[in-house]
Amino acid sequence: MLAANDTEEKSDFQDARKFLINGGQKGPQRKILREGTYAINTTQFAIITNERVYGHALSAQEQSVLDSMNRRSRDRKGFTQ
Repeated sequence: MLAANDTEEKSDFQDARKFLINGGQKGPQRKILREGTYAINTTQFAIITNERVYGHALSAQEQSVLDSMNRRSRDRKGFTQ
């Protein structure tokens, strides 16, 4: 299941406080970040790319979840156009 981020306030990954105050949800997000430079707090958000996961898992269980999401995205060709 994907988190709802249907408004700009719920999908502003560069402002974690704004994201949380405005109802941003935990979990995989619908929004896709396009090429560019972003200032994202990788303690609050994990960024999954075809090559690797950028983020700070707080436990082995969280790391396992991130690795699983990365494998699933690659297996489903989620990083190709």
